[in-house]
Amino acid sequence: MSVSSALDGAPAPGGPLMVSGGGSTAVATEELSALAARLRSISASGTDWTQALGTLAWLGGSSGLVIALDDACSAARTVSADAGSIADALDRSAEGYGEVERRSLGLQQALGGFAGWVGGFLAVGMLPALLWGGGLLAVDVVLAWFFVQGVNRLLGRPVDDPAGWLECNSRLLNSPESVALMRMLVSSVDDAAGGVVRLPYPLSQALGDSGLDVFGVGTSAFGLTVLAGMVGAVRETPVRVGQVTADGSRLPTRTRRGAAIGPAAGAAVVAPVSVAEMVTRVPPSVPGGPQVRVERYGGDDPHWVAYIGGTISWDPVGSTEPWDLTSDVHAVAGAGSGSYRAVLDALDQAGVAEGDSIVAVGHSQGGLLAAQLANDGRYDVSGLVTAGAPIAQLAVPADIPLLQIEHSDDIVPALGGYGDADPSPEHLVARREYLAGRSGPTEGPVPAHALTSYQETAAMVDAAQDPRLAAVRDSIIGASAGAGAGVGAASWWRGERR
Repeated sequence: MSVSSALDGAPAPGGPLMVSGGGSTAVATEELSALAARLRSISASGTDWTQALGTLAWLGGSSGLVIALDDACSAARTVSADAGSIADALDRSAEGYGEVERRSLGLQQALGGFAGWVGGFLAVGMLPALLWGGGLLAVDVVLAWFFVQGVNRLLGRPVDDPAGWLECNSRLLNSPESVALMRMLVSSVDDAAGGVVRLPYPLSQALGDSGLDVFGVGTSAFGLTVLAGMVGAVRETPVRVGQVTADGSRLPTRTRRGAAIGPAAGAAVVAPVSVAEMVTRVPPSVPGGPQVRVERYGGDDPHWVAYIGGTISWDPVGSTEPWDLTSDVHAVAGAGSGSYRAVLDALDQAGVAEGDSIVAVGHSQGGLLAAQLANDGRYDVSGLVTAGAPIAQLAVPADIPLLQIEHSDDIVPALGGYGDADPSPEHLVARREYLAGRSGPTEGPVPAHALTSYQETAAMVDAAQDPRLAAVRDSIIGASAGAGAGVGAASWWRGERR
């Protein structure tokens, strides 16, 4: 099946699926890699036929039969050689594309780092002027917007809604170029800090994420938690977790007489058999809904699958929602976010014991938390699937199968900065441009980041025939079914800040 097909066999808009990683430096479309694999299979079959026909010709027979066998053997040898040559050429083109992409990303990182350092160096003396000029510009923009809206109201025209305008013009924010710029800006924050403190540029580079990685996106996020915490923003708080229904309704925790009630029996569920099914089971990011879904399979030696949702609230202060901006920043900083503590609590209440086998699936912030779960060490994480997660600089153990699904026009993964080359054959990135070929208004201001958009791309991952992708995909799906093939139990959990 072509990767340009999606659910129900209908043609899906969007760019082709690009596959990278798996211990290879090649970057290619899934169709190109699948074609190369088929050509190698044809080449191997041609070699087998050459040997078989050669044996028959050696055994002899009539002269006409021998001549025919020799001709067939020569044709099989030609087919084998040509198919192998074309496959080699396709592999070389994929390696060349990968090299161009790596050099382009390296150049972006270098330019962003230098620009950040120069900006930080100059900002010290120019800060008052920059603040004054920036403030005047902001005031002028706001006044101009209100003036235009006042004129529209007087003339009976509809008043513009900033959120609606952004939604109608979402491609300004959702383009590969905007995403590349955001990745560059995020990765240059530590270089800007080096310029502010007058750290020599070579030393700043050596200590940054392109060098020894002493400073990087995580360090910048940690600094943000400290500075914002001084004014009461992005401060972590205790989190309380309880079991809920699939729609977020609270389940009773005590009887009428005050006796504690343990976790309720989960709903019957069959183990997922595809990546799309896994991504579909991730809780959507809706206020009041569950943030974590836990599935148990097996008996005395249980196997688990955890699905973790994305950010729900963007309020930096006063939120009762653990899946908020505060947890986003603390999770990137690696400082123990409230949402991660809620995940651990939910798993504990669901019955997951240390050392149990578990597959983690997450969208957005949930993908970041799933990756942190793989690094935690308390569970035997046997597979990891992330969708639109900023985990570029988070090192996942090389022996854990990892499938990262990203959209090149989704700005959220760019918040993780640039990642180092991953040599693990168990780690793959499946990426495409979601909005390519789509016209008309889109859903929300960041449609390429929506869970539904990643469900569509996950269906393309399932249909893909790339050998590297198929190997990692089948490994994760096999781990998800694992010893729990058959019917299991699903439970839903919700955390709240106290």
